Amino acid sequence: MGIQSLVALGIQSGLLAGRPTTPFVGQTFAASDNGHWYLCLVAGAWIDMGTGGGGGSPGGSNTQLQYNNSSAFGGISGATSDGTNVTFGSGNLRATSPQITTGVNDANGNSMLAFTATGSAVNGFTATNAATGNPAVVSLAATGSSTNVAMNLASKGTGAVGVNASTVLGTYTSTAFVVHATTDKNFWLDNSTKGCRIGVANDAFTTVTSLSLSVTNFYLMNAAGTQALMNFTQAGNQAYASGGILSWSSSATQADTTLDTGIARNTAGVLEVNNGSANTYRDLKVRQHFVDQTITAGGTTGNQTINKAAGTVNFAASATAITVTNSLVTTSSTIYCSVRTNDATATIKNVVPSSGSFVITLSAAATAETSVGFLVIN
Repeated sequence: MGIQSLVALGIQSGLLAGRPTTPFVGQTFAASDNGHWYLCLVAGAWIDMGTGGGGGSPGGSNTQLQYNNSSAFGGISGATSDGTNVTFGSGNLRATSPQITTGVNDANGNSMLAFTATGSAVNGFTATNAATGNPAVVSLAATGSSTNVAMNLASKGTGAVGVNASTVLGTYTSTAFVVHATTDKNFWLDNSTKGCRIGVANDAFTTVTSLSLSVTNFYLMNAAGTQALMNFTQAGNQAYASGGILSWSSSATQADTTLDTGIARNTAGVLEVNNGSANTYRDLKVRQHFVDQTITAGGTTGNQTINKAAGTVNFAASATAITVTNSLVTTSSTIYCSVRTNDATATIKNVVPSSGSFVITLSAAATAETSVGFLVIN
């Protein structure tokens, strides 16, 4: 087909110097000064097709891109162009390893998926689809040449990363997917032998080999998700409860009726040991009992102010009574005292509490400086 025939078909023509510098795929140009015609098969690049000679009329329907169909033009039904844009039908654009520079946009041209390239990258994601199953399992896995590849799912600013708790959650292993009822609100990490379950509703325990959380604050919430029962804070590795009870059971199930021991906040600054229900107390067994105390140094005798549950005071020779000012003491306090010095005459006669203090009285005056210890119980 000569150059005149190509021009007659409506193919763009002109002097070679006027040929578009950034052609689109499927665009053609006939140069009137050298008799050659040019075809673009890769965006931005022309192919010199010579002076023709074997051609024919364009194949296919109007706007369809052309391809070499046994030395004749053929139309590509799944690829069309309006002269500016090239449109491929569903499943018609196929590539083994396409190189995407910045990202993928939606139908409105807005960003949907952005890519950030890492120089000399050897690791990435592998997405795997699934055939029919009950349930079917699709996966997104970290893959690459490194032995260990971590996955980071990060939100932006103050945004959070969420899991749709209204859907079914469960445990996935290499051979099975264990489904748990939506009403259980179970959340599982790792597989069935190293699972961690949070917010379980009357279900069997799952073995936790180890669980490491690297967070500033971690909260255990109530069933409604409206109140933090146990809060773990980063500062000083502290843990604190807000109206909740940390409970234990001798049973293998988690039913509330099997709980027999718990620790909870009783009131401001007071911790209680209970049976899993507030204000129903249980025993506490310890190897050694330590109480905050102040030991009054030898040579310091007479009345003292000691705002602690335990301490010592010193009776001077011939003294018979000492008043200890103590903010922990009330008229209902029980106070135990003992003579700590081997004095010939000093013995405890009585200990009388009042609001904010108590008086220790000896049966007889001490013959020398005598130490007396006390313990306050409320």
